[in-house]
Amino acid sequence: MFDSFLDIWADHIESSIHAPFDQDGDRLMHLEDAMDVDSPGRDAELQAHFARAYQILEQVGRKIPIPGIRKQVSAAQTPLLAVGPDGTVTARSPACSGWLADLTDADEIRSNLTAHSQQVLSDLIRDLQSATLPSRAPAVLTTGRSPRHLVVRAVTAPGADRDEHALLIEPLDFQWSPQAGDMLVKSFGLSPAEVEIVRHLMTGKSLREIAGEMGKSEHTVRNQSKSILSKSGAPGQVELIRLVAFLINEEARTGDRAGKTALRDESFAARDGRRVQLFRAGRATGRPPIIFLHGMLDAVAVLEYLSPQLVARGYEVLAPMRPGFGQSDPVLRPETIMDVVTDQIAELIDRENLDRPIIVGHLAGGIYAHVLAHRLRDRVTGAVAISSGVPIVRLSDISSMTKRVRIMAYTARFTPALLPAVLRAGIAMIDSEDIDAFIDAQFPDDTMDRATIRHLELGPWLQSGYRMSVKQGAVGFASDSYWTVRDWGPLITGEAAPVIYLHGAGDHVNRFERMQAGLKGRKGVDLRITEGVGQLLFYERPDLVFAAIDDLSGEQ
Repeated sequence: MFDSFLDIWADHIESSIHAPFDQDGDRLMHLEDAMDVDSPGRDAELQAHFARAYQILEQVGRKIPIPGIRKQVSAAQTPLLAVGPDGTVTARSPACSGWLADLTDADEIRSNLTAHSQQVLSDLIRDLQSATLPSRAPAVLTTGRSPRHLVVRAVTAPGADRDEHALLIEPLDFQWSPQAGDMLVKSFGLSPAEVEIVRHLMTGKSLREIAGEMGKSEHTVRNQSKSILSKSGAPGQVELIRLVAFLINEEARTGDRAGKTALRDESFAARDGRRVQLFRAGRATGRPPIIFLHGMLDAVAVLEYLSPQLVARGYEVLAPMRPGFGQSDPVLRPETIMDVVTDQIAELIDRENLDRPIIVGHLAGGIYAHVLAHRLRDRVTGAVAISSGVPIVRLSDISSMTKRVRIMAYTARFTPALLPAVLRAGIAMIDSEDIDAFIDAQFPDDTMDRATIRHLELGPWLQSGYRMSVKQGAVGFASDSYWTVRDWGPLITGEAAPVIYLHGAGDHVNRFERMQAGLKGRKGVDLRITEGVGQLLFYERPDLVFAAIDDLSGEQ
């Protein structure tokens, strides 16, 4: 339905912008000149129609589906089991294989566990039956088969009549080797004794058991384990085990959800009174900290996807959501968004006592990153803009975009009063079960990005990011779009911290030829074009982003 709506709206826009005369016989303003005019749209009747459509959609409300646990598990692309309060296996993902594919109840799972793990599973099911889920953290179960370890956690999904509770069980397999120990030393700076503790933890041993095997006191081993957690950035032993397993199985990194390290979510009140939602990723290791500015649609999905690598490489990342996105308070006047974001980032640097951070802007966030490299040039090391855009100064800059993006850009630039209704239709699709179709429409079949989504299995990550972006509806997009369809070139004149642009030659939204033309002659700008990738460069080639960050920080 959204595609059909956009097709109708696209036909109207295309016919209007190419018509030499309006309905009253007056010659329309030449559109190259119209780029300098802010107009809410000429057709009052059309505006009223869109306003009414928006009101109807808002009255109907946003019925965001909450998939049941069984549906989530059945759709998972990695091995995953759900066990209900009665101990039966209620769902399994198609990726389950071997003995995991044949399990029917908790008793069969217990028969494959060590004695200690049998008791842990029994306690978890007991808590599940009494609905005391928050009292118990995720646990590692040790088996006598392959996979050697299972991670189990309790979850709840709201239901129409009552909440649904279940245990989610996923395999966590790996093979320890001397190379794994070397990797931990290189990644986290662990001592040989600390590496040995990690090796024992990976087999499911308790700290008391490890102390006995190593001939040390439990107090000593416990202190060393705290040091390991501090160096690795993992909040607990389970997360540490998952992270280490992830790093050992690096070749499977694109599909292994068990290795994902959750982002830390918080908020702060800015000096202007607005609440700013803030995510943290990675760990502090002395490298220059990173401030991440998200794209319009995918929010912090790429940080979630790459979080184990951020930890392993020792990057500390702070990701504030811009006004109107996620849970960050919106701005009332879109033209002020750049000033508000500048003030919020400057305040974040003060609050966190950051020493010359590197600004990393993804997609639309790259515009803000470049501007901040000028406005905060004495306070930041530099900026990296990934799959971003350049100032739009001519109508042809919009006309050369793909159809869907072009229609959104035309609407935002020439009929901004109609933008909320256009965006609201897309948000309804994101809220619905048709979100996969929405993503498919963003990345047509003939783009490199469609292939990237398939082979990296990015669908769930993009869905999560899209739904986070639209928590407040269209308000964030309406403010962000102000600068994405205008000439922000005057904001980047004069001295600036260095800016590195990373762009895929196959980017179907901002063609690399336009990027080259738009950045030509810009002082302090390094444009790096990469063949074989598209707009999803950060997901596909994170090594290029890390290399650019290291270049700015002076690391080799």
